[in-house]
Amino acid sequence: MIIKSDNNSIFGGFTQIGFIKGKEKKLKDDNAFVFSLINKKIYPVKKSSIAIRCCSCCCPQFYSGTIYLFHNFLKRTDNYVGGKNDNYEGFTKDYELNNGNTNYKVLELEIYQINFI
Repeated sequence: MIIKSDNNSIFGGFTQIGFIKGKEKKLKDDNAFVFSLINKKIYPVKKSSIAIRCCSCCCPQFYSGTIYLFHNFLKRTDNYVGGKNDNYEGFTKDYELNNGNTNYKVLELEIYQINFI
């Protein structure tokens, strides 16, 4: 997943599991990471931590609030990123993914799924 925000940031995340719509699920993936293209930095998931959250009420999330998109995210300005104490490591300051801002509006969003044949 790659997001361009209204705070001049481009960030996103990767998981090998993929997102499953439906009932609430919190899933571990020791290979998951989030990244910032502006900061040129990768933040790996903390080992044995929950990497993603899937549910029917909102969009894909990198847990616990590291990257959060609300339902109808394109119309909202209160999507948010988390800080140093989330489930991903390597952050040196809060809201680092989004240029120091908690909330953002999505200007562009791309989600890719890779299937090996």
